[in-house]
Amino acid sequence: MLGIGSSLGLGPAEASCTTTGFVAEYTAIYFADLDIGGDEDWYVRDSTAQHTYGIANISSESVVPYSFNTLLLSERPKPSEVKVCAAVFVKAEDFLGSSAEVKHRMLCEFWRRLILKDMTKKEISKENVDKIVEA
Repeated sequence: MLGIGSSLGLGPAEASCTTTGFVAEYTAIYFADLDIGGDEDWYVRDSTAQHTYGIANISSESVVPYSFNTLLLSERPKPSEVKVCAAVFVKAEDFLGSSAEVKHRMLCEFWRRLILKDMTKKEISKENVDKIVEA
């Protein structure tokens, strides 16, 4: 993973450094390439988990525009729970291991840590939702 910005810091996780890069296991939410121009809040509808998440920046620092297509997190949040996630741009994917145990590996460029909150339908109806990304 190429680092831009602060460390990943998504909570407890096991990772190892190899000759081909950093290897760790995270839950991933994939979507089409997305350009964010600043401090805007947005939402992602995760069709796999049947949940909608509110996404916000962790800090009030000025945000440079960035492009990404995946959110990495230690685990999906429970209803109304907040988790820290990482916005990354997946540049390439490959598969490692034998045919009996294939592992999926992504080459990522880290952009920023974000806050991800599992939103109830009632909470979403109260929000002024401008941008919902389908995942």
